[in-house]
Amino acid sequence: MQAFFVELGYFLATVWSNVWRWALRKRRNLALTVGVIIVLFVVVATIMQGASSRPTARPTATPTPTPTEVYTEVTARPVAGGEGTGTATPTPEPTETAPADEAEKAARQWATDYLERPSAEDTSWKTELEAYTIPSVVAQLDGQAFRPEGILYGKAPTTVTDVTISAPPQDAETSTPVRWSRSLAATVQAQDGSTTKVTFGIVLMQSDKGWMVTSVEEISVEEEG
Repeated sequence: MQAFFVELGYFLATVWSNVWRWALRKRRNLALTVGVIIVLFVVVATIMQGASSRPTARPTATPTPTPTEVYTEVTARPVAGGEGTGTATPTPEPTETAPADEAEKAARQWATDYLERPSAEDTSWKTELEAYTIPSVVAQLDGQAFRPEGILYGKAPTTVTDVTISAPPQDAETSTPVRWSRSLAATVQAQDGSTTKVTFGIVLMQSDKGWMVTSVEEISVEEEG
């Protein structure tokens, strides 16, 4: 469009130069020339107004392609020499409550089997203890409460009337989920009417056979009124 108007300008300038020289020769030619100029101005103005009123063509927007999302499955692998990144199921810690109940039950049974004697010559208690007491402990029990110089010597038959469980001695082994360490005090009633309180430090260990008595220490033997 701009080139068109430039060419048109050159053309009109040429025409104007020739027409103006021609118009100056006669008055009639001048009037005609002025009329032609007016007509040309009207035509040019009309053309320019029409050109400016046309809507400007807008470039068509090219739609932007939507990016395609690609999902890749990634499998987590454990780091070499380290722990896996997955959520591990926590391993429940062993509780002492249930095992401790079973251990205490075994300890009370041990006191009854050991201290109740139908007669001085009876040895059946050894057979009973061997089921849940290690051999070395069974062997040492002969030299404790019922030994000839012991306080229970010659008092059979005897009966255990009470067993009390309390905290272990200060130098005792530490209790764990598989080791039970306590003090045990048994009250023994003899045929002569006397009452004796025998206190032990006792340790039991859990095994495939259940709770086993692995250590017994006689702490004190006291005759009560």
